[in-house]
Amino acid sequence: MTRRHEALVLVSYGSHGIVELDDGRRLDCKYRRQVGRPFCGDRVSVAIHGDAGVVEAIRPRRNRFVRADRQQRQHVVAANLDRVLIVLALKPLPSRDLLDRYLLAVHSLGIEPVIVLNKVELDAPPADSAGAAVISRLPQYEALGYVVLKTSCKGDPGVAVLEPVLENRTSILVGQSGVGKSSLVRALLPDLDIQTGELSRVTGKGTHTTTTTILYALPGGGRLM
Repeated sequence: MTRRHEALVLVSYGSHGIVELDDGRRLDCKYRRQVGRPFCGDRVSVAIHGDAGVVEAIRPRRNRFVRADRQQRQHVVAANLDRVLIVLALKPLPSRDLLDRYLLAVHSLGIEPVIVLNKVELDAPPADSAGAAVISRLPQYEALGYVVLKTSCKGDPGVAVLEPVLENRTSILVGQSGVGKSSLVRALLPDLDIQTGELSRVTGKGTHTTTTTILYALPGGGRLM
């Protein structure tokens, strides 16, 4: 007998993905070619026959977050976001226009941005560097109404300041390589290895957490990619 359920896409591969059913069960589902590929964060309708699942429909999206690869090709990586956390760091320093480009992209989708300055335990950069100028202007962004938060995964102030902005929302961390996104995820998710292991158990394969967008459950409520 075929049963139908509403589900949330936790991770999406080429022709299949892992979904979480509304009763909490997780299932590896195939995609129908005529339906198309859902993305991490999509709500979908799933038909289940025995232990096999098929995505039959993708529910309307509130938004889609796109990221460019090294060849500047655009790829959708997430859907239905509430917040985008733009992560900067004292090392590597951001380029002069990086923050503004992120803010423009996030605003165009109607998503709320949060600016995160990570690695604040490091020494301040030389004042004459372009990246230092971006960091020095963060109070101006605060004056414009943006939320600007300072974090460190190696000391004070820690990452607890992020918990209220993530609670009961679906969020994604973005930023250039090396700013500490993976470290922030590990600090926010003490059960990260357990969640990743559960996804691997469902598929019977390993899950590449640094190259695949995965929707994790936060301990205080909410979801994080």
